[in-house]
Amino acid sequence: MSNQTHCSSCKASLRGGGVWCGSCCSYLHVKCSGLPSGRHWTENFICPICKENQAGPAPPPNAPMEDRTDDVTPATDNSLSAFWDTFTPKKHTLLHQIYSEVVHCLPNFYMLGKNKTGHKFAEALDHLLNPVAESTKNCKSALLAFFTMPHLVLPISKDSRNGSNNKTINRRLLKWNQGQLIELFAEAKALQCPKCKPYIKKTDEIKHFNCFMSKGKLSNAIRLLSDKSSGGVLPLNQKIPPKIVLEILKEKHPEPLAADPHWSLALHNISQMCPSLSTALTNSYTQPSSLFVNNQTLYSKEGTTQGDPLAMAMYGIAILPLVEAIEKSGVTQKWYADDGSVSGDLNSIKDLFDELQDIGPAFGYFVNPPKCQLIVKDRHKAKAETVFTGTNVEIVSGSHIGDESTCTEYRNQCVKTYTAQLQKLSRFAKTSPQNAYPCLTKGVQSKMTFLSRTTPNMAQAFQNIRETVQNDLLPSITGFIPKKEERELFSLPLRQGGLNIILPDDRNGDYEWSIAVSNPLKKPETAENVQQQVIASINSEKKILLDHKKATVQNALDEELKYATQLASEKGSSNWLNAIPLKKYNFDLTKREFRDGISLRYARPLTNTPSLCPCGKNFSTTHALHCPEGGYTQIRHNEIRDTFANIMKEVCFDAEVEPHLQKLDGETFSSNSTTTEDEARLDIKANGLWESRFSRTFFDVKVFNPLAKSCPAS
Repeated sequence: MSNQTHCSSCKASLRGGGVWCGSCCSYLHVKCSGLPSGRHWTENFICPICKENQAGPAPPPNAPMEDRTDDVTPATDNSLSAFWDTFTPKKHTLLHQIYSEVVHCLPNFYMLGKNKTGHKFAEALDHLLNPVAESTKNCKSALLAFFTMPHLVLPISKDSRNGSNNKTINRRLLKWNQGQLIELFAEAKALQCPKCKPYIKKTDEIKHFNCFMSKGKLSNAIRLLSDKSSGGVLPLNQKIPPKIVLEILKEKHPEPLAADPHWSLALHNISQMCPSLSTALTNSYTQPSSLFVNNQTLYSKEGTTQGDPLAMAMYGIAILPLVEAIEKSGVTQKWYADDGSVSGDLNSIKDLFDELQDIGPAFGYFVNPPKCQLIVKDRHKAKAETVFTGTNVEIVSGSHIGDESTCTEYRNQCVKTYTAQLQKLSRFAKTSPQNAYPCLTKGVQSKMTFLSRTTPNMAQAFQNIRETVQNDLLPSITGFIPKKEERELFSLPLRQGGLNIILPDDRNGDYEWSIAVSNPLKKPETAENVQQQVIASINSEKKILLDHKKATVQNALDEELKYATQLASEKGSSNWLNAIPLKKYNFDLTKREFRDGISLRYARPLTNTPSLCPCGKNFSTTHALHCPEGGYTQIRHNEIRDTFANIMKEVCFDAEVEPHLQKLDGETFSSNSTTTEDEARLDIKANGLWESRFSRTFFDVKVFNPLAKSCPAS
């Protein structure tokens, strides 16, 4: 079965509707089936595809709801058991055909409540699990029905209304209990959409980038910056030279390499070594796993299903007998699932490689020589080629960990790649600076840090990226071209008043520090203690360098910017920059709001502002924060007050907004600013915040402008 839009007989469009064959699951025009034209059909017809005699065909899946023949006899109390207690081969085949179709659709289901409808649905599912629990001969068919039922009973109707949801589900449950599967499938297929994500075109990259960031999908957003930025599901017939997508997928999921039942052997070993894991793995991998791609099904007959949480445990346990069998002195083995690595002299490695090819199949392990790499130093490459002649093993001199020429080539390629990514990010930042900023600091920079830690002289190579950041990326994010001292300031961490946009010079010690941390691993018995000492020493050195840099940057700033940086270093003042702009929490800002926030952070004048305030005075940033026109100062105060009060209501007792204070009876206060009127109030009152449940605490919220001229002096 498939999502047909054309007649299975004449291949013409089914735009006007058709009929459904329950035997071969084909869609046909009415005239192709031999039936008379009309809204409803009651005569038998011979399907031209499978030649089966069909009695009372169901309406086509794309027919309107009012065209359906929903005249059903009300189910009796035991109608469920009458139909679902027995599973004939024809019923199992029909269930399998329907299941293989609905798994390609999005599960857009009703949410069931704790009401009669929900209990009826749960009882129906529970009844289907009885054969599974009792391990009867019908358990496979019952399990198939169990997973098919939600797709047929729970799809949300296009005209869904709160009052009709339970009625719709009850109507479908009635049909399910009576076994009217074809009608239910026709309705479900008309409602559901294929589970196929559209291919992302380059013209839509900015839109998809913003969508990913607003949902917190940072990895997907970073992927859009690379040349492999287009995402989604490719059509299976699309050509990626020299092959089409379907051929590539079949290569990734091939037939078993030999007739030997190595899967059974692996599962047997696991049953002996870890019985508690054996049952789940046997259920998952006795038969090939189904992979649903673009409304087609591929069968994974080799390896485990991607994303299976038991895959790593399965490989780890199943590979142990093989690892113990090939254990040799003179070489060191490291295994990660089914991927192994070995280090030692060339002859010993070759002996182990030959033994692994000889005895591996007996343990269900097949070596794939073209995917194996032998990494050697450049001076040993000739000998390695002699020892491994005829093995099809790729011999490399370590790529960027080889000689200087390969390192230089690798560094140049990395610089070219990240320059292109930063230029694309600059283009995104012009319309969405808030989304581009965390993508830079939490994504691209982290990848560059990894390279500078693992590749020699990478920090110097990144100097070529400096101009791209200075002239393209920073102006797109901040809305202005930063001065030299501001660029140095922006390279400081957020907690020290910067923007954490790292300079290439800040990476100079990364490679040496990484080597220092890794060196203790050569002696595993003392590695942990020595490594902790090395890390502590490196952190101390980093702190000294950072403090020195901060002092140098501060000395180059004017007094106003120096004070703004001091305020930006306060605890919590940079949280808005450190947060992912999640839309569901209203963390997303417009490009003007974000850039204005950066300008306020560094005491820069706002752009595109009026010359006069509505109150008649000259407009400035300070005046905008103080002006009472429009009540914005009061709104700002009340929002902060209400936010704190709502949080206190969750953790305190009797939290209250603007409670009345007790009247004074002759009390005096030393401060002249104390309010003594009878109607005096404070912003928030809460019980049990500091001490006992009945201790009362009052809070007063005050909003002030820290950049006002009076603040630095005071």
